Order: sequence, then C-alpha cells, then structure tokens
Amino acid sequence: GDVLYFQNAIDDDKLYTYSASKGLMKASNEVMSNPVAVSQGKITYVAKSVLSSSIKTATYKSDGKVERSTNYSVNADEILCIGTDDYIYNVNALTKEKSGIFRAQKNNNEFVITCLSVGKSEFLTYMGADIYFADKDNDNKLTKISRNEENQIRTPLNGDKIKNLYANGTSLYYTVDNLLGDYIVKYNGSFTTKLTSDAGKDFVFIGNDLYYVNTDKLSSLVVGNGIYKVSTFKTVDDNLPGTPVITGKNMMVLGMTGNSSNLYYYECSESYKLIKCSLNGDNKVNLLENFVKPIDEVSTVLNLGGQVEEHEGIIYYLDLYDDKTLHSYNPQTKRNTRMTSNK
Repeated sequence: GDVLYFQNAIDDDKLYTYSASKGLMKASNEVMSNPVAVSQGKITYVAKSVLSSSIKTATYKSDGKVERSTNYSVNADEILCIGTDDYIYNVNALTKEKSGIFRAQKNNNEFVITCLSVGKSEFLTYMGADIYFADKDNDNKLTKISRNEENQIRTPLNGDKIKNLYANGTSLYYTVDNLLGDYIVKYNGSFTTKLTSDAGKDFVFIGNDLYYVNTDKLSSLVVGNGIYKVSTFKTVDDNLPGTPVITGKNMMVLGMTGNSSNLYYYECSESYKLIKCSLNGDNKVNLLENFVKPIDEVSTVLNLGGQVEEHEGIIYYLDLYDDKTLHSYNPQTKRNTRMTSNK
C-alpha cells in the first residue's frame, strides 16, 4: 500500500514504518525478515530473535501505530502467504533430513503442518498451485513442487542454477549462476529468455519494467552498484546490460522495493541512507536524515513487575515494554538483546 516497512539499520535492524502522512515511526523491537505484502498497509513476516522465530502479521493503523499478532511459532527462514492462516515456509537446519518445505493451515484454531518436501531450499515463491525454489541440496537448481502434496521428490526444472527467484503473473524471473558471467532470465514454464547480460537482485516489477539492483560489477550478492531496469516484454535473448536508472561513483545499494511512484532502497557507501526516489532517479530524499538511535529506556528500568534473573554477569528479564519477551542486558557493553519473538 502506501506504507513502507523496513529494518532500521541505525537501530539494530528493528522494525520501523514510513508513510507520507505520519513519517518515520518505530513499530517494535523485533528484527523483521522476509516481509510479504498481504493487503493495504498489512504484511506477514518472520520475527527473528536469538532463541526463536515466529510468523507474524503487522497491520498499519490510521494513527501511524502498528498492530502485531503472532500467527505461528516456528524457526522459519522464508514464508509465503497463500491465504488467511495458510502459509508455506522453509526450514534450513544443519542437516538435509531436518530441513524442509512445509505448509501450515489453520483448522479449528489449530495449525495442521504438512511436509511438502524434505531438504534445504532458498528463494521460495509460488504461482498457482506450485512452489518454486532453489534446491540447496542440488547446486541451487530451479525446482518445482506442488503445494498440495506431501513428501514430494524434487526434480529440477531446466538445469539452471539460480541466485534469486521472483514470480510475476505467469512467468518466473531469476539470475542464472553461470561460470562465464551471471545474467537475468525470464522463464514461462516452457523456455527461457535472456533479458540482460548483467546480474541482479531485489527485483521490483513496475508497469512493464523489471527494476533490479545490479550486482554484476561487484563480487558480492549482498551489495549492488546501482539500480537498473529492463523490459519484461522481451521475447528474444539479449546480450546487453539493462538500462541504468540510479547510478553513481562507488554507489552501494543494499535492498530495494518500490511502487508505481517511487523506489526505496538503502545506500551504504558512506553511512546508512534510506532513500526514497522517483522512478526516473530524480527527487532523492534520505528518510533517515538526522535520525538518532533512540535510547532504550528499559535497559535502566529493568524490574516493573516482570521476572529478572542474573547469570554470569548478564541480566535476563521479561521486557514489559516489549510484549513481555525475554531480553538480556550486558552492564559492561550496555547492550540490550531481544532473545525470544513471543512473550
């Protein structure tokens, strides 16, 4: 919708929101990962903590505050929201046997868990009744399974090793992991079309164009050197790079999303800047301009009715200011850490 959810890198990746009407607001002390848009102002995400994780929903209210609810407690890595109380998620444990892709469906106020496929996976997405992903137990090859069958055997689709994966309409878009150079392709289920000669991540579909963070000129898939775009209508292989949209000397981009009017991304060349920018690259605004990390008042007011325990110099307590989740506080470093995702 019109609400930007993001990890605030200047405040230990805690969950924040931005809207044109209410500006920048802190939503919670949670560290959010893998957000999935559900409806206007509403997302589903994984709330990460040191000891546990949960699938949660955040809903933006008219006063700028965020209402959060826990859907299901599980140490998930990525999630897909199929419908109300219907989730696909993956777990990547130490071994293949303890990893898998699962479906959680609510029935009579209880979640019924189905193992769709055993093994490690990455870049979950879906179209129709099928789940697509990179099979981490098979060189990250593009793979498909049904979201309606149990314990499926994995079979790669076309042999492509992939580095990211996005679904849009009836086609998949991903970066091919190629020894001679990575590149972006479109796959419609029958054949692939090479869209660019450069690599990319953080795909955003706006109109007929695919916007992406270019990772071709750096050896890292974490930070890119600019934002480019390419038409999704191409039907013939193209061996040229995409069209530059926002570039600059030593530019480093980390993460990107957008809508029909603006792109939002982190620029971390010198310091963290959360940029809001029009689609043509003009009117750049740093949403974190003059932002100062707020002082954690709880670290000096530990006991207001919650339980407190000291162990080896570290203070553990139930944080009444943070949904009674378990926190730890180190008096030497003055660092406060959220240990659990639920109360």
